Amino acid sequence: MKKIITILILVASGATGWILLEPTLSDDIVNEEPVVDFSTDSSAQDSQLPEDGTIDQSTEQSTEVNSQQNTATLETNQDVVLDTNTDSDLQINPTVRSGSFTNGKPRYVATGQVYVSGSDLSLVDLNSTNVPDGFVYLANGLDINDAVRVEKLKGNVGNQNYTIPTSVNADDYSHVLIWCRAFGSLIGYAEIN
Repeated sequence: MKKIITILILVASGATGWILLEPTLSDDIVNEEPVVDFSTDSSAQDSQLPEDGTIDQSTEQSTEVNSQQNTATLETNQDVVLDTNTDSDLQINPTVRSGSFTNGKPRYVATGQVYVSGSDLSLVDLNSTNVPDGFVYLANGLDINDAVRVEKLKGNVGNQNYTIPTSVNADDYSHVLIWCRAFGSLIGYAEIN
């Protein structure tokens, strides 16, 4: 009777171990197109430059934009983008904040970049340790107790996008964490600036 109980315990333990470890044996690859526009399109700026590469100082100092009822003068060092395709009020693009992932606890690896803009969060070129119950969090520091869960981690390799809950202001947080709930471990983090 003791042998049967011992065998049942070993089988149950082995099955539980397999369920927890099986996801870590292979990569979960995700390859979504990032929704946060973090690129700088220099082609539009280059096409406006004279062939000799000089810049007219009057153009550099200010740009005047006229519309039916609105006139605005914009300094070139401000992060303001006008949407000229609508008759609505001036629209400002949200600021893009970014950071690079750093390994969490020992034995865990996380590399890649994170971009946050408004309610969008993009992980680009992510390569992290595969865990069975990974989640993406916003936090101020590395303490999971003060963090806000964004979504379940879609995969441990590749590009992936997440929507930050509407009740959360991403600008109030300084870090993006990848946390494994099953193991209670920090897989990786990125400070976003």
